[in-house]
Amino acid sequence: MSLEVDETFQCNLLIIRVENRIFRAPRELFEMYSEVFKDMFSLPKVEDGQSEGESDDKPLFLDGILKDDFHAFLTALSAFDYESTVKDTKGRKETLENDGFPLYGGMNKERWIAVLRLSHLWNFEGVRLKAIEALVKEPALVHLERLKLAREFLIED
Repeated sequence: MSLEVDETFQCNLLIIRVENRIFRAPRELFEMYSEVFKDMFSLPKVEDGQSEGESDDKPLFLDGILKDDFHAFLTALSAFDYESTVKDTKGRKETLENDGFPLYGGMNKERWIAVLRLSHLWNFEGVRLKAIEALVKEPALVHLERLKLAREFLIED
């Protein structure tokens, strides 16, 4: 009997190394929300058949990124994807939040700034807008910090 792959519940893991930590995340999230990664993944495969990011032995290495910042970014990206997926089914989102699993749980000012920086760097526009939305509501962000972030990350208003 031959097996068939379910198209809905199928994902390819992207193996990413940041500092000394390995992350495994759905590659589709990177392709769907970032033109930078989508373009990178469309490049021809290397001759040995295994591209960066396909195994622990050959992870996609993100140099110059802090592992805690990348963890915050993946937290926001995953929540953003879930939120985008259930936009039309509001009740499910509220249920998830009421069950003690807030979509953006554990996010603070520093983590949102990291998300803003990485989403700006890699052109994850939806995640970038979510970070801006969160930082606008952040009471711990003083006026001078807001101006600095706006200038650095090309934020208008």
